[in-house]
Amino acid sequence: MKTAPDPYQTKCHRCAPSPARLMWLVERGVEIVSEASRHLPPELKARHPNIPWHKVAGIGNVLRHNYENVAAAVMWKLAHDDLDALEADCRAEFAGI
Repeated sequence: MKTAPDPYQTKCHRCAPSPARLMWLVERGVEIVSEASRHLPPELKARHPNIPWHKVAGIGNVLRHNYENVAAAVMWKLAHDDLDALEADCRAEFAGI
C-alpha cells in the first residue's frame, strides 16, 4: 500500500505547510513541551542546570494567555537556537533509561 508523502520531508511547495500553519505548529509544540516540563521531577531538572526550566514552563503561559503578542522572530529563534540543548538533554535522559 502506498502511503502519503510526509509534507515535512518533501520539497514539494504545494505540500509544505503555509508560514501561518508552520508558526502554529511550532507554537503548539512549544506549548506541549512547556506543559510537560511542569511535570518533571526536581531531580531530573537538577541534572540539567543548563536548561532554563522556569523559562521553559513560562513560555507556555505566554502562548496560552498572551498569544496575540508572540513575535514570530522570537519563536523562530527559540525553534532554531534554543531547542537543540533541550533535545540533547532529553535524548540523554532516554538513553539512560
